[in-house]
Amino acid sequence: MPDSIREKIIANVVTTLQSVTEPTYDITIQEVLRIPRGGFQVNALPAVIIIDAGETTQDGVPCNKHTRSLFLSLICYNYAFEGLSEASNKLMAAVEKALWVDRTRGGWAYDTDVIANEMILSEDAIPYGGAIIQVEIRYRHAIYDPYNL
Repeated sequence: MPDSIREKIIANVVTTLQSVTEPTYDITIQEVLRIPRGGFQVNALPAVIIIDAGETTQDGVPCNKHTRSLFLSLICYNYAFEGLSEASNKLMAAVEKALWVDRTRGGWAYDTDVIANEMILSEDAIPYGGAIIQVEIRYRHAIYDPYNL
């Protein structure tokens, strides 16, 4: 069976984040995961875990299609023995910049927005830290058919 529009959008986010490399960005993301697992090796950082945070839907609005808002939480992990806040800000900026290169997620969505972000910094966890980026992706699919535009 083919992938749903939702799955195609999430796969596009994975591919987009895997493309965050130097010199185009100020940082190279080493690993992008959709399912959290225990711990990371230092050489696998920075890393991003994509969490599907739910979806809202409107039927038949505005053009006889299901209109959906997909919410993703991007948990960005980083490490730095000095300048952890600066390194985490750099990672957050690179992720946001990459998401805005193609706001249509390869033509499967009609918009992508970063709606919030929050730093993950704790003196107890140094040299590890990062950010949580909340993303909303709006898309449409055929009425009662999540596989077709």
